[in-house]
Amino acid sequence: MQRTQFVIYGAGNRGKRLFSYLGSEHFVAFIDINEIMQKGVYCGKAVVSMETYRALYKNYYVIQSIDVDSTVGKVLEGNGIYHYSELFRMPGEFAGWGTFDYRIAFGNRFQNKNKVYLFGINAFSLLAAEYCCEKEIDPIIVIKHHDPAIEWVKHNTDYKAIELDMLGKNETLFITEERQLNYVNWDKLERLYDFKPFYNGIYRNEKINRIHLSQNGKKCFIVATGPSLKVEDLKVLKDQGIFSFGLNSIIRINDQWIPDAYVCVDSRFLEQNADEIDQYPVKYKFFSDVNLDFPWNNNDDDDVYCLHCFPTDYDLIPEFESDISLQVSFGATVTYVALQIAVYMGFTEIYLLGVDCNYLMNSRNNHFVEDEKEDKEDHKVDSMLLNYKSAKNYADANGIKIFNATRGGALEVFERVNFDQLFRTEE
Repeated sequence: MQRTQFVIYGAGNRGKRLFSYLGSEHFVAFIDINEIMQKGVYCGKAVVSMETYRALYKNYYVIQSIDVDSTVGKVLEGNGIYHYSELFRMPGEFAGWGTFDYRIAFGNRFQNKNKVYLFGINAFSLLAAEYCCEKEIDPIIVIKHHDPAIEWVKHNTDYKAIELDMLGKNETLFITEERQLNYVNWDKLERLYDFKPFYNGIYRNEKINRIHLSQNGKKCFIVATGPSLKVEDLKVLKDQGIFSFGLNSIIRINDQWIPDAYVCVDSRFLEQNADEIDQYPVKYKFFSDVNLDFPWNNNDDDDVYCLHCFPTDYDLIPEFESDISLQVSFGATVTYVALQIAVYMGFTEIYLLGVDCNYLMNSRNNHFVEDEKEDKEDHKVDSMLLNYKSAKNYADANGIKIFNATRGGALEVFERVNFDQLFRTEE
């Protein structure tokens, strides 16, 4: 049987992780708007323009790997391409978080079935249909009314496709994307995209388990990298001897201040700064289990703790994970990951510093150290606020206090405290 093959929109870090997870045989090319990249290859595959895709590759389904950039969808649809789906709508492993084999979930869910009804046309449902064919199971694509991608299915696959109202109520319908639940009111639904029931503890990290409640009842600071952060504040933390977490680009001031723990789950930042991070002299280093080759992946350093990151929908309040030895909820900000770590370690009084939670487009001053390039990223502030609300809900329910000691900024979810007065009262 022929493999389902895709074109990835975005010859970048996420695209590379998807490529690594599924394997070269599932891909034919990358699309990228960068004209320099279009002259070469990425992961051994051609990088092409939209025009070249339409001329040579238009029969291949597209996976958009550029986060949740809505303009990509508009570009694709403006070119008459409706056969695409977003990488972030697929299980986290496809974006590089962890190694769980999706075929295991398919095997468990489709066991003893002659037919499988898959609701939705997307990259994940196409992989599920491919698996069914391998196992001599009949895959049937169930669609919403007037789904424009149906024409692609008809002309480029041998899969049968039916509309939802043609499906009998006694059949099990497998939902292939979380958002599709909004379209159906069905007696027998099964969430195909949810791998959690099949992990069976494969991501459990006993090393992380050993630090559970190791700081029980103590206070800590989580130091982010907003423009309000002052090095003088960090020196106060050092003098006070308070346990501190540093995040992401805090490594830029390693000659002036070193935290007790360092947290970074951004694969791009990890890759760009791997050598410096590897040498960063902190007691605890918490990294995501992204499937890229890093120096710390090949040894058993005492200071490295690998977190299985479970990405969540930006539009939903994520779950605050109580056992990070199994997984940590990876939302819109690394600060949310650090909060889960701090709670797991037993800290009951947590202060945020440098969490400005506001960003200026095209600015070089969105961080405490001036950026080399203008910041053109959409930081999803609304999603960040959902993350912080989740943390507050968990903290309030479990007797944990979270305070915002940031100088200014836009974060109002937590009770504010004045950093200077905080320590003046303790002297």
